[in-house]
Amino acid sequence: MKEFSITNAEKFKRIDPGILLCVLGMNIMSIITLAAASDAYGMWYVRNQILVSVLGIAFMFGITFVDYDSVCQKLKYVFFAASVLLILWVKFFGEGSNGNANWITIPGTDISVQPTEFVKITFMITFALHLNKLKGKINHPWSIIQLALHAGLIIGMVLWQGDLGMALVYIGIMVFMVFASGGSLW
Repeated sequence: MKEFSITNAEKFKRIDPGILLCVLGMNIMSIITLAAASDAYGMWYVRNQILVSVLGIAFMFGITFVDYDSVCQKLKYVFFAASVLLILWVKFFGEGSNGNANWITIPGTDISVQPTEFVKITFMITFALHLNKLKGKINHPWSIIQLALHAGLIIGMVLWQGDLGMALVYIGIMVFMVFASGGSLW
């Protein structure tokens, strides 16, 4: 039976307490570290970290109740298109230094984000779905070409943007995912 057939209370009980403790511990450590290293001006970072921690934990609990398999299946093309558009947005409107314009400032705030971090999530989702579609024939040459085109578009755009470090991260993710799903070294 599908995951959505269980009640929300049962889903809530399935939250792994070890992961929850790790998340809470890491958030508390980051807040304490920022507080210890901050002066009166730097307390903005502490408040910001507390806000982001609370939002992240709330998001973690919220996503527990989502049937993410069906959401990902329905939105896989939207995720891929959004990834491409985000990278294009960064290429033409990004900010940075030394030729790397891979950050975007959220209008009306001092907050800058690196959209390739969000693209990393959508890349893993879409690539995993692609690997799942090709299971059983992953080592077939046509499958390898399809996967290379899928990953190559995103990795190529990140390289075009000028972010070699992030491109190498994507390559590592791609290689690990292919081998974890049964890809042969040869």
